[in-house]
Amino acid sequence: MESLIPPFAAYKGDDPYIFVSYAHKNSEVVFAHITRLHEEGFRIWYDEGIDPGTDWSDEIASALANAEIFLVFISAAAIASHNVRKEIVFAIDQRKTMLCVHVEEAELPLGLKMQLGNIQALLENRFHEKEKFYERMFSALLPERTRGIPAAKAAPGVGTPRRAPVAVSSRRGVRNVLLGLVLLALLGGAAFFLLPRLTGQGLEFVDPQLESALRQELSRPHGRLAAEDLAGLHGKLSLAGRGITDIGLLAHARGLNLLDLENNRIADIRPLASLHGLLFLGLGHNRIEDLAPLYGLKNSLTGLSLAGNPVKDLKQLRPLRQLEVLDLSGVPITDLELGKYLRKLRTLILDSSGNGLDEESLRRFVTDLPPNCEVKREGGPAQ
Repeated sequence: MESLIPPFAAYKGDDPYIFVSYAHKNSEVVFAHITRLHEEGFRIWYDEGIDPGTDWSDEIASALANAEIFLVFISAAAIASHNVRKEIVFAIDQRKTMLCVHVEEAELPLGLKMQLGNIQALLENRFHEKEKFYERMFSALLPERTRGIPAAKAAPGVGTPRRAPVAVSSRRGVRNVLLGLVLLALLGGAAFFLLPRLTGQGLEFVDPQLESALRQELSRPHGRLAAEDLAGLHGKLSLAGRGITDIGLLAHARGLNLLDLENNRIADIRPLASLHGLLFLGLGHNRIEDLAPLYGLKNSLTGLSLAGNPVKDLKQLRPLRQLEVLDLSGVPITDLELGKYLRKLRTLILDSSGNGLDEESLRRFVTDLPPNCEVKREGGPAQ
């Protein structure tokens, strides 16, 4: 790949703007994306080609501290970049609104995976239509705040990254992503979209956090929401880390295939029993003890995260015969024969302490798993 001259000047002003973090080895891909954002009127700050060897400067720290949104382009090179990782840590510390755009498949180290676990992500190669990818990116970047007047349409060749004569080598690492990213990637092509809204009776929200999150997803900050609005949610929906306690109204969202409810305060999952199309369900780090409602998903669910929940009885998972990926890290193992029932299981995540089992019981538990099931130990080596 050849080095590229920055396509436009970084934004300087007092209006809300987007800080872009990326690896210089990915300049060609990243410059194409941010050029599109710039043409659509988004205010963009990026380093304009600061030498990769330059230390993380006060200028960059100031630009990030004052930004409205942190946009990071994830790749193998970005993961390896000391500066990109410092920017991610700083953005999280500053509680910035964040969006991760994966420009290639890359395995996240466990520490980085933990840091980005609740951050909204887009996987570019899972969108079959480029415009749908851009539409999703635009909506995630709070256009009502970070977007000004769209740039004038450029003449042919104008506004695209210009090539400089110096060539630099690049190696694109293509590796499988661990559990959460694999599941998101598998379903990323079924990007979130809405059917036409129908009229209906207004819904009464018990949980204001759920209402706020759904209004944001539906782009409906005001007005009445009806059951038909939620029935129009299709594909993927992420409500992670929103402080949600009551999910009663999600029973109307029967068109979902992927639902991420990780890192909330949910105890009652009965409303999920009617979502018969769910393929992946993220429930990690909530307050869930009773798994009985998952019986309603026995014919569809292929991926489930229960990490960190105080689950009482894992025997309630036995009917979920379609499960292929299961995260039980931090969950006490109360059913040593679970593997005899989940014969399609390909990946099981446990914690390094053995989930409360002694070595003999853990060995027995693992022995009963399907022969092709890979056991990953969170914080430890795979078995």
